[in-house]
Amino acid sequence: MRTSIDGAWVIGFDEDMENHVVYEDGVVVFEDDEIVHVGDDYDGKPDRAFSGEYLIIPGLVNMHAHLDAANGLFQYDRELDWDMYGVRPAEWVTDPDEHPAFTAGDIEAWARHSMAVLLLTGTTTFADLTSCVFKRWDSPVYEPQIYAETAGELGLR
Repeated sequence: MRTSIDGAWVIGFDEDMENHVVYEDGVVVFEDDEIVHVGDDYDGKPDRAFSGEYLIIPGLVNMHAHLDAANGLFQYDRELDWDMYGVRPAEWVTDPDEHPAFTAGDIEAWARHSMAVLLLTGTTTFADLTSCVFKRWDSPVYEPQIYAETAGELGLR
């Protein structure tokens, strides 16, 4: 399905100028998951069209995204009942025999919520260097797979 989005400002890359350009009253057109046009005008017929006072930045990469931002509700260790904002006693040491603080289902719910927030703020690509949930440096080996699958399902890269 071909979709066009007309915006008050569109930031795109001009290959001839080898630089980014701001198109006032520009348009972005994409088909499925591929951008097919960025610029001033589009002569084709989209299957659906949106228009508004938008700032459109196709392919926005957020290099400082944290999947745990604004998710204080999940930010706690159930057994130790520690402060939900991550304050930890200095003597706190992870026991290697202790089970993970969160289940795979918890992590998936966290990932879906966090990635939806990224999408709502215009991020299409993110580079988070940490785990979704702070859990005493105890990230299960299956956690990255959950993030990758969730990002793929939601259309994030």
